[in-house]
Amino acid sequence: MTIQAPKNWQESEAYPLVSIVDGTELKQVTKFEGNSDQKPFHIQVKRINPDNNQLIQAVLAKISEGGVAGIIVNTVKRAQALAKLVPKGVELMMLHSAFLAPAREVQEEKLQKAIGKRGQRPKKMIVIGTQVLEQSLDIDFDVLYTDIAPMDLILQRAGRMHRHQIKRPKNLQTPELFVMGINGPGDYGKANEFIYQKYLLMKTDYSLGDRISIPQDVSKLVQAVYEQANDNQIPVEQMPSLADVRKVFNDYVKKESAKAQTYQVNSPNYFADLHGWLTRPQKDIDQDEQKASAAVRDIQETLEVVLLQHTDKGDFLIPKQTGQKPTPIAKASNNQIAQQVIRIPAVVTAGEDLNKALDELTEITSQLYPNWQNDVWLKGSLALPLDNHLTATLGSWQLSYSTGLGMSYVKESHNDN
Repeated sequence: MTIQAPKNWQESEAYPLVSIVDGTELKQVTKFEGNSDQKPFHIQVKRINPDNNQLIQAVLAKISEGGVAGIIVNTVKRAQALAKLVPKGVELMMLHSAFLAPAREVQEEKLQKAIGKRGQRPKKMIVIGTQVLEQSLDIDFDVLYTDIAPMDLILQRAGRMHRHQIKRPKNLQTPELFVMGINGPGDYGKANEFIYQKYLLMKTDYSLGDRISIPQDVSKLVQAVYEQANDNQIPVEQMPSLADVRKVFNDYVKKESAKAQTYQVNSPNYFADLHGWLTRPQKDIDQDEQKASAAVRDIQETLEVVLLQHTDKGDFLIPKQTGQKPTPIAKASNNQIAQQVIRIPAVVTAGEDLNKALDELTEITSQLYPNWQNDVWLKGSLALPLDNHLTATLGSWQLSYSTGLGMSYVKESHNDN
């Protein structure tokens, strides 16, 4: 079957852009009717490398006359460390993946009401979070600080600035994006390079100028990073070892593609009925929860648990917000209990510790909550019970939960630190 396509359709730099195959014709849509009031704008980009204390002081100075500052970092641990440095009296909100699912929903709703469209904006506020702030939230920062990330994510984060036509403090009229973590060509720190492929960070570093026009530059900048054919145009002295990290990146993509095929549905048979269209190459993978979990894991293997408080007075749901009283699970439905999910930090279950943690949690769950395996909501769930102080030990790690900061962790031998 021959597809008719517009000339040079693959080179289009329009944004937004949707390509659709309609019968034998490929169509590209670039105009979308909607309710967004975000107009094209220009962002000033500045590279900075402060430590945590210096960063908070810089943010406080930037919003000294009012305004909402966003800080998006790449790790929960860094987000929590920064939050602890914000002085009392300055309104602070946090959002990251180490909060219980119900608590995150509450935080997202509060954030939308505060700095979303038609929100009741506070005079001064700092919002600290991780990648979850990139996703599906119609929020509006006056100024943004972000850790280095691949270009598409940098642009996604930048799109959380000046989204609406509202009155802003005088010194925050121009959108400013402060990019952190670029220590030098090819040096972005262990944490950032652990989370994102170094090749993409190097290409982003090279392609990121001191000004971005939204939306005009979006497609051009993303293509500049992901198109490998332009690598030979980058001077070696500016991005040393780019060829080496490109090979690592391509090997990683091949590996992840092979993993994805395990859970990929077979190609459809257009001349048959719908029966069997969801058949997968690996049989029974959707019936085996552990196999299914392994099949869709990406980058960091970890475990999802139901977080509860287990005390001599009974078992309780963890409160969603500070100041709330815990709810006895005897008064909660199994559906509510099943919603108390959180992912254990990847470092806690790294390598061989994953299977050890899985065995330990399976044993705990079978002892404390044997009836879960007979419940439609809780079957297959793993419980992580916390004590009176909302702490627990898993392997050689001590985990703790705070309604203000979320889940944190420390090696038992390092508790004094």
